[in-house]
Amino acid sequence: RRGGKEEEERKRMIEHVVVHLPGDDLSKCGMTCLAWRDLIRSEDHLWETCARHDFALSSPVCPSRVVREGGGSKMASFREAWLAWRAEFSDFLNKEGEAEVLMRVARAFNKMRAWLEENDPSMLDTLRRGMSRQELDESLASDDISLPACVRAMYRVCGGQDDEKVPLEFKRSMGTSNWMGLFGGYSFYDKPVSLRFLTIPRAIALRRHILQQCPSPPFPPGESLTLQDQFPFACSFQWLQQVELPSRTVCVRVSTGDVCSVGNEVSRPRGVALHQQATASQHA
Repeated sequence: RRGGKEEEERKRMIEHVVVHLPGDDLSKCGMTCLAWRDLIRSEDHLWETCARHDFALSSPVCPSRVVREGGGSKMASFREAWLAWRAEFSDFLNKEGEAEVLMRVARAFNKMRAWLEENDPSMLDTLRRGMSRQELDESLASDDISLPACVRAMYRVCGGQDDEKVPLEFKRSMGTSNWMGLFGGYSFYDKPVSLRFLTIPRAIALRRHILQQCPSPPFPPGESLTLQDQFPFACSFQWLQQVELPSRTVCVRVSTGDVCSVGNEVSRPRGVALHQQATASQHA
């Protein structure tokens, strides 16, 4: 009995120490001795704390791009889920200065996914799986684009909204499906607005067109930002007669990671053609 009581006290003492550790340090502690290894592997609530802190996981789910053996997104434990996220994004998490960027993006999207799952499953269904590092690099290589860490992390966690599930133009018959923009479905005075999270092919197609159609940057004199320094990741379509599409494009500065906004670069007919072009390249 005495031995059992002492063992429980020792276990509680170890837990009191390691429960405050981040996941990487918790993993290292599990390699110090057999007793610590067995405790850390068996007490999943320790890993739940890490998973919630590092990636905002409310349940043991794997990254959207990774499907565990047998299918599905749920994993057997928070430890397995944390390790899956750690392995999938090791290129970020092992690089100084980018680990916190990835975790902030992952926490934001996981909180959003959890909310959408409960409140708007149809919106959740428009989100594409995250891109692998190779997929993202190959998509950007043709235009020699080097995205800042915050944008790369965003597309690694979520690949944008599916063009086939987000309507391009306003149709009364589609009702609330018209408001499927991830970054906004709202009315600005009498102008309906929906900011869609663009897929990489669609974003690249839009960027090419902006560069072709706008030889002079639409910015105030003295503004150092150039069109070459922009990458569009969200696009707003206002469905009113005589209004050009897209009426608002949200871009990120490639050099700094700052967000900027540009308006009315693409005409309505060209906007439709651009959508078709991007959709075709996605299926190629």
